[in-house]
Amino acid sequence: MQAPTIDHYLEYRGRFAVSRELAGQTLEWAEPLARQALGVHALRDNLDLGEKLQFIPVMTSASDNGGWGELMPVWFKPYERPLPIFILDNWAMIASVWQYWIGDVSPEYNVENLLKIFLGGDLLIPFMPQVQGGGNFLRHGALTMLLGILWLEPEARDAFISFSRNGAQRFAETYALRSQANLDKFIGQLEFEAIFVAEGAKIGRARKKFAHS
Repeated sequence: MQAPTIDHYLEYRGRFAVSRELAGQTLEWAEPLARQALGVHALRDNLDLGEKLQFIPVMTSASDNGGWGELMPVWFKPYERPLPIFILDNWAMIASVWQYWIGDVSPEYNVENLLKIFLGGDLLIPFMPQVQGGGNFLRHGALTMLLGILWLEPEARDAFISFSRNGAQRFAETYALRSQANLDKFIGQLEFEAIFVAEGAKIGRARKKFAHS
């Protein structure tokens, strides 16, 4: 696997920009699918995400993306009403990182399909039975992304299933998952470290800002 280069990233900056119009259209496409998939569970969660809940797309940039920069393409504030869905205005970084794992891609690997997968999957997270807005970053996130992939048109769906299979095999080989005695504990540690690094960076920036104020 070859790590993404700055030239690759800059090329993707032009190909994976997200407009407000595209974000809104994708949210309108994904919301009824999410509600249909969840059925009665959408009415039973503790966050009051029922039939009357209104989702609002909010565009963000790397500088005001909740401290996540370019690493979090979609996120939400679960207790605000209407529920804001924050959508990053350029997905070049996440597209580059994902391609690093999956290898060669086809034309179906585009911003429209990435939006459908991540936005569709993100809408499912707070509704998931027995998760109630929490859950595990990698495991539940991977499950909802899989459902987002299954909603794509057949050609795109088959392409992303193949991409994901390739990426999963490389991930398993890189982290020697087959040799782990306690896979659940190991994946939990990976999840913790991924969140810890991001949260640690946010704390560092806050301290620096406070020191100069």
